[in-house]
Amino acid sequence: MSSLRQRVKNSAKIENSQNEGLISKTPLEKSSLRIAFFKILVIFSIGIVVLLGVFKLAPPLSEDEKKHVKLPKNMDDARALGNVLETYTEEYFGQVIYCYFTTYIFLQTFSIPGSVFLSVLAGYLFNTWLAMFFVCLCSAIGASFAYILAHIIGHIFVEKFFQERVDKWRVQVDKHRDDMMSYMLFLRITPFLPNWFINFTSPILSIPLTTFFIATLFGVAPLSFIAVSAGKGLQQLIKFQDALTYDSVILVIAAAILSLVPILVKKYYGKKFGMEDKANE
Repeated sequence: MSSLRQRVKNSAKIENSQNEGLISKTPLEKSSLRIAFFKILVIFSIGIVVLLGVFKLAPPLSEDEKKHVKLPKNMDDARALGNVLETYTEEYFGQVIYCYFTTYIFLQTFSIPGSVFLSVLAGYLFNTWLAMFFVCLCSAIGASFAYILAHIIGHIFVEKFFQERVDKWRVQVDKHRDDMMSYMLFLRITPFLPNWFINFTSPILSIPLTTFFIATLFGVAPLSFIAVSAGKGLQQLIKFQDALTYDSVILVIAAAILSLVPILVKKYYGKKFGMEDKANE
């Protein structure tokens, strides 16, 4: 009987010690989360200051024009902003590009909606290939900044909010380690994973930044081409969905299939091309 009491006391002590351990971890986790939020707030504030500083270099605008210079939330906003910037693009090309790049990269870095309207705006203001270059480059640079930001503090948010979802994606990433460029291109072209999720979790899953940058640069091109093409008819567009045609959908599907070609070649012709051993490692 005494031995039974002793066992009960020991199990109670063990349970209490485990509970104390859990309790002691909670303030530490909360503290880490607060610090991470504070760091993001500081970096975001710095970004706002830089953005405001850049807009100080904008061309001189009339009071009526200034009210249209804002982040576009719909096609009407994009059209009004395009009408203002069109007047100044030729004479103040450098300032317009500087403001455009900074705004686009800022939105991409912090995953703020609105970049699609800036892509449409690029098609309205510049020729198609120059607009494509600007949009793809801004997307890649902004996404890379988001990658770096996530590399610094992202693991804290993943452990708190996205652990299960990241673990599921980790399985797929590990399967495609040998074909990471093709896999990342496919994800950028298709809408299977949100861009913010890819940006945020890629460093945590050890996807190389170089691969991430190049895949983003070329992977966003098909959808960017649709947006840029839409900009050519900005004055007639009511909503972005009006720019989606059968040709544009076929373009995206064809690009997605093309991105899978290296994976398929390795899978079915790996032995013939001497890639089988690497694929099976």
